[in-house]
Amino acid sequence: MRLTANALAVVLVALMVVPALAERESGVSVEIVSIRASAPAGARGPAGKAIQIDPKLAGLGKKLSALFAYGRYTMVGRVSTHAVFDRVSTVELPERFILEIEPVARRGRGDRRIEMTITLVRDVRSTKDAPPPRSEDDIVLRTRLRLESGGTVLLGGPPIESGTLILAVSARD
Repeated sequence: MRLTANALAVVLVALMVVPALAERESGVSVEIVSIRASAPAGARGPAGKAIQIDPKLAGLGKKLSALFAYGRYTMVGRVSTHAVFDRVSTVELPERFILEIEPVARRGRGDRRIEMTITLVRDVRSTKDAPPPRSEDDIVLRTRLRLESGGTVLLGGPPIESGTLILAVSARD
């Protein structure tokens, strides 16, 4: 069976387009750890320790104490999601916040960095099934992140019950 020049051209174009579409639809795995930071740095806890870090946050302890001036860090939640490139994924966080994650498709094949827009929103649920329209006043934080695959970024957030919300955002392709 002989392929005509047109059929061969169609096959070649398909071979170039399909991998790009597959990557675009694939996306990244994102994990968000919600942390309550409380007590000013230097405040002594029951064991006399200057900084108390929840054992569940042991891997983040040095980063937390280097970036923030609190005496106690407690994990209040952990959520994972798969976020598709150029689409907004939404996850619920403790304290009635919602996090919107929009990863941006990579520009170059060798680029291992993950870029995404993160928007932290106050959850303003209504009593009806449909949520009320959101205003710019509901947005607490919006930022663009760029991190290596497997990396983690810490974001300081708003006041919450008994402290301040800190988010540890990790992404992996």
